Amino acid sequence: MRVFLGFAIFLIIAAAIFPFVLMRGINLVTPYKTQTILYRSIEDPDVTIEFQMKDVGGRGYLKRVVQIEPGFFWDRATGVDLEAVDQSQWRRVDEDVNEHGLKW
Repeated sequence: MRVFLGFAIFLIIAAAIFPFVLMRGINLVTPYKTQTILYRSIEDPDVTIEFQMKDVGGRGYLKRVVQIEPGFFWDRATGVDLEAVDQSQWRRVDEDVNEHGLKW
């Protein structure tokens, strides 16, 4: 009887925690996708400043603005403050990429 009670308590706790662990795992695995390329570097056009979004299901989208520098295996993303962008080093392009396929 004691083993059954312990197992029942374990199942109740596991069932309560599982949805949170599942949602956190989905959040970590889902990639950010580019919606708009805002700026291109004048020196290296492959370096961009992009507006990106991540779909988190019923909770909507996470949004960020990052500088993307292409790498050999993966790209490096660094957070950017748009107010601090040096206009002498960046060219405004506003290229719509829309990787999520959203309709405006």
